[in-house]
Amino acid sequence: MIGFHAPMVTSIYRCLTLRRGGMRFPASTSVLIVGAGPVGLTLSVLLSAHGVRHLLVEAHPGTSNHPKARGVSARSMEIFRRCGLEADIRRAGLPASQIFFYRGRNLVDPDFVRTGLANGATEAVEHTPSPGLICPQDALEALLLRRSRQLAPEAARFATRLLSFAEDGEGVHAVLEERSTGQRHTVRADWLVGCDGASSTVRAGAAIAMEGPKGLGHYLSIRFHAPLGDVVSDRASASYFLTEPGRGGFLAVDNDRHWIYQHPFDPQRDDTADLTSKRQRLVHLVREAAGLPDLEVSIQDTMAWRMDAQLAETYRRSRVLIAGDAAHVIPPTGGHGMNTGIGDADNLAWKLAAVTDGTSGEALLDTYESERRPVARQVIDLSLANSRARTSYRIDDELLLTATYRSTAVIAATDAPPRPPLDPERAHPDGGPGARLPHLRLAAGPAIVSTLDLTGHGFTLITQTGGTAWQRQTDTARAAGLPVVLRSLANYAALTAGDDGGSPTGLPGLPPTAAVLVRPDTHIAWQAPKPPADDTELLATLHRILSSRPSQQPQPSPGRRERAGGTILEERSWLWQGSAGPQGWEAAWERTRILLGPAVADDRFRMEGDPYRGKIADGAAGLTTAFYILADGCGPQVPHVRRVHVEELMRPRPGESDGDVVQRWEERLQALGHNPDTDDDPVSERWRILRTDFGEEDDLTVIGEVLIRQGYGLLEGLETVLSIMRQPF
Repeated sequence: MIGFHAPMVTSIYRCLTLRRGGMRFPASTSVLIVGAGPVGLTLSVLLSAHGVRHLLVEAHPGTSNHPKARGVSARSMEIFRRCGLEADIRRAGLPASQIFFYRGRNLVDPDFVRTGLANGATEAVEHTPSPGLICPQDALEALLLRRSRQLAPEAARFATRLLSFAEDGEGVHAVLEERSTGQRHTVRADWLVGCDGASSTVRAGAAIAMEGPKGLGHYLSIRFHAPLGDVVSDRASASYFLTEPGRGGFLAVDNDRHWIYQHPFDPQRDDTADLTSKRQRLVHLVREAAGLPDLEVSIQDTMAWRMDAQLAETYRRSRVLIAGDAAHVIPPTGGHGMNTGIGDADNLAWKLAAVTDGTSGEALLDTYESERRPVARQVIDLSLANSRARTSYRIDDELLLTATYRSTAVIAATDAPPRPPLDPERAHPDGGPGARLPHLRLAAGPAIVSTLDLTGHGFTLITQTGGTAWQRQTDTARAAGLPVVLRSLANYAALTAGDDGGSPTGLPGLPPTAAVLVRPDTHIAWQAPKPPADDTELLATLHRILSSRPSQQPQPSPGRRERAGGTILEERSWLWQGSAGPQGWEAAWERTRILLGPAVADDRFRMEGDPYRGKIADGAAGLTTAFYILADGCGPQVPHVRRVHVEELMRPRPGESDGDVVQRWEERLQALGHNPDTDDDPVSERWRILRTDFGEEDDLTVIGEVLIRQGYGLLEGLETVLSIMRQPF
C-alpha cells in the first residue's frame, strides 16, 4: 500500500469559473485526475471523448492567469484537432506570420537577426494538417476548461486539493478538501493520475523519485503591459532572445501591449523578494532590456522559476500514474515541455478507457511508460543541448510528429533495427508500426482533409483499396466486441503534398493490398501487406495489442446475438457514444423508451443494469446505444449511418462555432424529411426539448454547447431512429 499527506499549495492564479453551488462529490469514479493545467485538462477532455467517468481536482481557484508556456506544437494541435478545439486555439494565438525568433542586443537593435521554425510548415512537403502556433497558456487553459465542462459539466473542481490517498492494488481512496470551506470528501477511484506539476504531491505520495540536474538557471518572469507594437512592427516574432550585453529575453503575448520579460538572476546574489516588492526596479529592468529608457511600462505580476532537467524513475506505481511535469521537467529551450505532457495525456487516455471498459488487460497501462518515458528522455537531452547553444538553436515545431513507440501495444517486425524514439534529423521514413499515421491530404469534404481525420475513438483499419477480405477481418473483431472500424483510401481522393490536380496516392511504402491498424492516438499498431488467410488474425492482433484475453466462448456475428440482462448495452455502448459525465442508467433508458415508444414494442425494453456504471453518458448517449442495438437486431433491413458522415457534421470547420454545427444538424434532419421546428414526431419533439431546456431557441451557441457536450451520440441516434421508424420490425 502506498499513500501520502500533502502540504498546502499556493501560487498566483485567477478564478476563471467559480465552484458551482450544489455540486456534489461522487463517492466513486473511474479516474481521479489531480491538476488542471494543460495536461490534466487535456486528459479530462480525452477521457470524456472515450466515455470514461472521471473527476478532475485543482488546488487553485481557477486556471492560470500567466501566459507561461506558449508554444503549441504541431503534434499537440493534431490532438486538439481531434478534440474539436483547433479553430478556437488558432483564434486565440499569434498569427503564423509572427512565428519567428529574434536575436538582438535589445528590441531596437538595427543589426537583429530573425529566423523561422526548423522543419516547419514553410517547407514544400506538408507533414501535418495542423501546424503549431503560439498561444498563451492562460488562453489555452480557458479553452480546454470550456471543452471539459461541455463534455462533462461536473468533472472539474477547482479550489479542491488532494489531502491524502491510499492505494490497495484494486483502487485508490483519496481524501479531498474544498479550500473555501474546509469540507472534506472521500472518493474511491479505480485509477489516480497526477498531472500536478514539477512539485507533484501525487508523485511524492507514490514514492516515485526524480533523476537529473536541478538549478540549471533561475529566472524572474515579469508580465507587463507596454506599447511596443509599433516598435517591433518590422521584426515581429514569437520570442526575442537578447544577445550580449543584453540579458534574458522577451516573450510576445500579442506583439502589441501584452508581454513577458524573462530576467535571469543568481539566487545566491540576488534577493528576488526585495526585487519584486519594488515596482520601479522592475520597470527599470524592462526598459533597460528593451533599449527604451522612456518606455511606458505597467507591471502586472511576477513569477520566479528554476530551470531543471529531470525525469521520473517510473510513470506508474500500481494504480497511480503521473503525466506532464509530474513525470518530466524539461528545460524550456525548445518549447517541448508542455507539448510532451499533452502527448502523455493522449497516450494515456485511450489506454485508461480500454482498461476501465474491460476491453483490455491492465498490462496495457505498462506500455504508457515504455512508450512515453523514452520520448521525454530524448526531449530533455535535446533541450539541454539547446540551452548550451542559446544563440543559435531553432524551434522544431514538428519534432514530436516523429515519435515512434516500441512496446507490447505495437507489433513491429522482429528484425526492425533499434532507433531513438524521436528523429530530429529526419533520417527515417514516415510510417511503420509505432510511428504516427502519415498525413496525406484528402479531398473528401471540409471535415475530412487528412488521413488523420479518418481515425476515431477506437481502432481504425485503413486499407489502400478496400476489399471483402479486410471487411471479414473487421467484422470478426467487431463481433467479438472489439472497437475497430474499416476505412479505405479508395473512398477518398488522396492528393500528394503540394498537388492541386487531384492525383491519387496512398500510404507510403505499402502495396495496394496492404492495411495499417491505427490506434486511437493515431499511432500505427500493426501493418500487413495483404489480408491474412485466417479471418481471426485481426482479432488475435487486437487482443495482443490490448493485452487482453480472447473470450472463452465463440461470439456470434452482429444481428444474431442473444439479448438479455443488458449485457449488449454494457459491452457495446462505448463504441457508439462520444460524450461523458455520469448520468443515471434508468433516466437515460426512460428517455429511450419515450422516444421509441410509438415504433417499438414494450418487450424490447426489458434490460437491467447498474444505474451508476457510467457506460451511458446521458439521455442522448442512451438513445444512441439503444438505436444501434435495435438496428443490429434488425439486420440488413435497417441501414446504418456511416460514422464518417457523422464526423463531418460534428466537427466545427475553420472559423465556425458550435452554433454553426447545430445549423448543419438541422439541415441534415430536414434532408432526411424532418422539420424539427414543426413536426410532431418523437425525433423532432426531442430536438425541441433540448433546445428549450438549455437556452433560448435562437441562441444556437448555447444550444450548440449542450449538443456538442452530448456528443456524436445524439445525431447518430436521430438518424438511426428515422431509419428504424421507416422499416417494419
